[in-house]
Amino acid sequence: MCLVMAVPVGLDFWFIHSYAVNVPFADSWNGTLPSIRAMVQGRLTFSLLWLPHNENRMLVPNLLQAFVDSHTRVNSVYDMYLSAVLMTITLALLIWLALRTTEIPLIWLVPIPFLYFSLVQVGNLLWAFQLAWMLILLCTLVCLCALEAGGSGPGLFLLACLAAVVASYSSLQGLLVWPVGFVYALMRARSRFLLGAWIVLGVAVTAFYEWHIGNIYTVTSPTYALNHPVLAVRFLLQLMGNIVPVHHTDFALILLGASALVLWGVLQRKVPASRLRLPLALWLSGLLFDIMVTVGRLQLDAPLSSRYTTYGLVFLIGVYLGALTLLNPPHQLRSLPGFLMGRPWRSALTGLVLAAVVAQVVWSIPNGIEQGRATLASRDQAALVLRDFRGEPNAVLAHDLYPPSGAYVRGWASWLQARHWSVFA
Repeated sequence: MCLVMAVPVGLDFWFIHSYAVNVPFADSWNGTLPSIRAMVQGRLTFSLLWLPHNENRMLVPNLLQAFVDSHTRVNSVYDMYLSAVLMTITLALLIWLALRTTEIPLIWLVPIPFLYFSLVQVGNLLWAFQLAWMLILLCTLVCLCALEAGGSGPGLFLLACLAAVVASYSSLQGLLVWPVGFVYALMRARSRFLLGAWIVLGVAVTAFYEWHIGNIYTVTSPTYALNHPVLAVRFLLQLMGNIVPVHHTDFALILLGASALVLWGVLQRKVPASRLRLPLALWLSGLLFDIMVTVGRLQLDAPLSSRYTTYGLVFLIGVYLGALTLLNPPHQLRSLPGFLMGRPWRSALTGLVLAAVVAQVVWSIPNGIEQGRATLASRDQAALVLRDFRGEPNAVLAHDLYPPSGAYVRGWASWLQARHWSVFA
């Protein structure tokens, strides 16, 4: 069983080996390279690490990538492998937590690695800068595991708080760990004192995050979604369904329909809410992420970008675990024919969720490989342009490497070439 679950993990590392290219791309130029140069020159300061990148405070990823890249000659592929390692640890924690909290037999957890390591998330797997989101998801699972296993003592609760702080200062999405962790702790029946401490710390961390953040890059006005509700709903549905290559809105509606059936079943069967604490935490993480992206990127009109799919996969895993938890007792899950029998709503829910999981897995592999090949060709071209940066016009440097400014690329390329780093190694 474990060998089968290891297949998608190995596929992910193979995917990086086959399609990753060692070249800085997009936000890596202004988001990562300044910290690397400062570390190499012995001038790395908290203020530099703390500077916002767009709307993100990326203190921890900046520090981590500055250390790694300064020792790997700015080889972006190493960052991608590091992201895969973080994902592997996250998966192990997720499987452990699912076994502990849901009582679902291990065989029914086999689809989870295939979902979490889905190749549909090409934009994150093959982009070094996206290590931050993988770090946030790892911190989220560390937080949930600590809240789950912690007793009356403060040790594991402090670990959960530390993981939440690291997530918060990795990107804006890291702040979602506070509401998700609160709901989980509440359903885990933690003490009022711990719940109150969690709220106070979350508010303090968020306030410090926003303190003196200044004028930040925003794509969409915060009120734009409220003024254009139909457009916002359409964007949100496409974002939720982006984990399959086609029929995004239909797939999102299937997931929402399955979620509604799970909720209805919980109410009908009077299932204790505490049994659904993990599925709800995953479901809430994905939903809040999609809402945050909708509010912040609605005018960009890019809900189908592959970098947004990772949290959509987390959402789907939450729906899947929720359905299985609801349809327990566990002994019924050991027999597929018996599992499929029963009341109509049970059959409908089973069919919806299993069809969604199978469709995602089947569609994502060929689509991911196709997108991987396209990304390889694009990044190979970018690497060639960077090697010949002195003879390339700024417009070409901007088009292939960093859209805001080809002149910015030219300045950094000279520094990389002088040190024989990145494509100049």
